[in-house]
Amino acid sequence: MTDNQRFKSISVMSDGTIVGVGDKGTGNGKLFTRSNLYSDWRPAQDAGGSVVNIAVMPDDRILAVGANGKLYTRRLDAEQWEKAKDVGGWVSHVAVMNDGVILGVGGNRHLYTRSNLDSEWVKDWADREIADIAVQPDGMILGIGTDTDDGRVFVRTKMDSKWERLIDFGGGLKSIAVMPDETVLGVDSAGELKKLTITDPLTGLLNRRYLYERLTDEVVRSER
Repeated sequence: MTDNQRFKSISVMSDGTIVGVGDKGTGNGKLFTRSNLYSDWRPAQDAGGSVVNIAVMPDDRILAVGANGKLYTRRLDAEQWEKAKDVGGWVSHVAVMNDGVILGVGGNRHLYTRSNLDSEWVKDWADREIADIAVQPDGMILGIGTDTDDGRVFVRTKMDSKWERLIDFGGGLKSIAVMPDETVLGVDSAGELKKLTITDPLTGLLNRRYLYERLTDEVVRSER
């Protein structure tokens, strides 16, 4: 997965096509695609404007956050972005649930939701600060921690559950996405695409590194 393109955000379409937002240079804020993990990046149709973060909606439209923190949508082959209804507030990162509910990270790094593009933002009850978010095919929510939690990925099994630490990748993650086969992708601090190992490829179970970290946490907790 080595190439010269750098990214600030990634997401994945239903057919496994990876979509990235370019970082720096002439590709800054523009969309690029690759059909799989081993193909080359190609520029998507230029629709004008510049975006900072993206997610893919259930109908495969691209949902993007503009530099102004507002939401925009387009098809990959569209020649322009369509501005979503402005309901006030702004977000820096977005993800979309399987039922179309939109998740957004606000300026305070807390999670907000809106049931569709016409509804208002509602603050989530959980208080953990999150840098970026993604949704797995099974509906589980992944979030990248901030500051002291930098590089740690947290998980929520559903919206009314609390965040639990999943695994620590050692810092530097700035975007996360999930493939249809639940392969987890990340963008590191250098803007490079990485394949993240959270589950064992043979069994599908959480890997040894995660289980060791959770066991360590429980030992520390029991000694308090």
